[in-house]
Parts: sequence; structure tokens; C-alpha cells
Amino acid sequence: MIDYVEAHLDPKSFYAVESNREDPLKTLYKMKQIHEFQIERESSWIDEVIERSQLRTHFQPIIERINGGSEIVGYELLSRGVDQDGNIIPPFKLFDAARVRNRTFALDRACRLQAVRNAATLPTDKLIFINFIPTAIYVPEHCLATTFALIKKLNIKPEQVVFEVMETDEVVKY
Repeated sequence: MIDYVEAHLDPKSFYAVESNREDPLKTLYKMKQIHEFQIERESSWIDEVIERSQLRTHFQPIIERINGGSEIVGYELLSRGVDQDGNIIPPFKLFDAARVRNRTFALDRACRLQAVRNAATLPTDKLIFINFIPTAIYVPEHCLATTFALIKKLNIKPEQVVFEVMETDEVVKY
């Protein structure tokens, strides 16, 4: 139906709502323009990336300059998606799709957990910098507690781990 409306009619004049058979009016308040469903459908690939943890971690060394020399003091763990062909999906594209599908917290959690799994291979005397979205702490099922549990399970020293707040999300005060 969406394809027909977009091809033959003015999509901005049509509204729709996703509902269930038992109570079709229950979600009437979620009505939106029909073209918004198309955007959601086009972003549905992010669900598979999250569910299958199709993520790769890149290790960016953090260098300290000491007496004219340099030493690696830690690594920032940067998450990238991987598509079906093995190509890298940049983070902005991952998080844009996650926002459209309302999966930002799930993606953030998947990235953190994958980063921790990969961090287990790093030297134990180096710091590990892991990014997270600040609003993740407001949602218990995606809270940092699951990240700490995995850190403990993998015998990573908690004092090695530094959490960095991603500046891309705005924290709203209520």
C-alpha cells in the first residue's frame, strides 16, 4: 500500500497507524504520515546488525608523550557495523538507522558489549576507553550494569575501563 500511495498519490495526505487485530484503536495516537513507515522500513537492516552483533571493534591507540618519546597508555574502542558483504558501516549511519527504528539504546548496548569482548585481548596494563550514549543510563535494560557484568565475567580489571560520553546525544533534564 505504501508503494502505491507514494507512486500515485500525495503521501503527505495519507496517515496510517500500526495496530493489532484485538484492539485496532489502542495505538491510534501513534498515527503518522504514511511516508514515515517507508523510512522505518528502509532502516530495518539495523535490527539484524543489533541482533546478530554484526559489529567490529577498531582499536585507536591513546599515546602519552614522555621525555621526547611516546608510549601507548590505552586504546579507544571504536565500533563499526559490518554489512552482509563484509563492508564497514560508519557509526553515523548505524545510529541514524537506530534512531529511526527506536533502537538507539539497543545499538549502544550491543556496541559496548562487543567492545568489551574484544578488549579481553588487550594487554592488562593498558586503559580501555569505551563510548556510550548518556541517555543509556536512563533505561535499566540497557544500562551500564550489563557492561560491568561482562567486564567482571571476562576478568578485565575495572580500573582499566574508562567510559566516555558520546557528545552526539543531548541529555534532556525533566
